[in-house]
Amino acid sequence: MKELQPRRVIVLSLLIGLAVSAALAWSMARQDHQADDHLELERRAAYRFEHYRGLTPCDPETLDITSAARAALRREGVTDSGMVAIVAPTFHGAKVAGFGTSAIDVLHFKGDTGYTRPGAWFQVVNGKPVSIPLSPRDHFAIVTPLSRHIRFADTRSRSGLDGVTYFLELGGHCGYSWSPRREDGPSGLIAELLKELAQPQPSLEALLILAAEIDQQDRSFGGG
Repeated sequence: MKELQPRRVIVLSLLIGLAVSAALAWSMARQDHQADDHLELERRAAYRFEHYRGLTPCDPETLDITSAARAALRREGVTDSGMVAIVAPTFHGAKVAGFGTSAIDVLHFKGDTGYTRPGAWFQVVNGKPVSIPLSPRDHFAIVTPLSRHIRFADTRSRSGLDGVTYFLELGGHCGYSWSPRREDGPSGLIAELLKELAQPQPSLEALLILAAEIDQQDRSFGGG
């Protein structure tokens, strides 16, 4: 058996060393990628908890507010309200929407919500109820994404001195959001939908577009 020439031994040693180095580098790069991926998933999970699901679960005191809103709707003759929404701006009167099977009825109240106890938010009505007729298809399209975010409310609470608080209640489940931004995720779209309802003449077309956008955001997220 022939002995390897010194030059060939050196070349083979270098090749082996390069192969080992490459394997180590690949392993380290893979570990770095896994670490980066883990950190990204952690970041997304934290962001989702704070923002993405949109609504924060209500405490018992908040359910007292929604109960008072339901009583105000009944007082004004609005009895078919499966779901109730409240728009509570600090320096203006509250707005209450009752979601029935064939219409959404909205009441506007005088006063402000920032410096008045919640029990007094719904005492003085400002004008007649505004009614938005709904077909069964419209009802399903608007109520379904909102009810989903009520039932799965899990966003971390956020509040401030001024701003607008949005409440939604259905079947004893309740969620709210304080002054969300559109970039926050569905909470921002939910707020825009409720703000549209609070207009003097709400647009059914705008409501349907916003409801579809909430569905689209939920669909693009792809899971919990």
